[in-house]
Amino acid sequence: DEEEMAACVVDEYLRMGFGRAEILRMFADPFYRLTHGVQARRGEAWVRDLVDRVFRRWNGGTVWPT
Repeated sequence: DEEEMAACVVDEYLRMGFGRAEILRMFADPFYRLTHGVQARRGEAWVRDLVDRVFRRWNGGTVWPT
């Protein structure tokens, strides 16, 4: 399942200390073929929503700090 795979990628980088902007850049950058392919198929809004959902899972439902 592409969604689960993408969530695992986000989860991995989140736990390594990457921030929201860094993770989103990986999805936008063609150098990262896997994540970029997901964004090309699903769209930037879908990726942003996925990243935010994974973050909330790890942070007790809170949103990304501003």
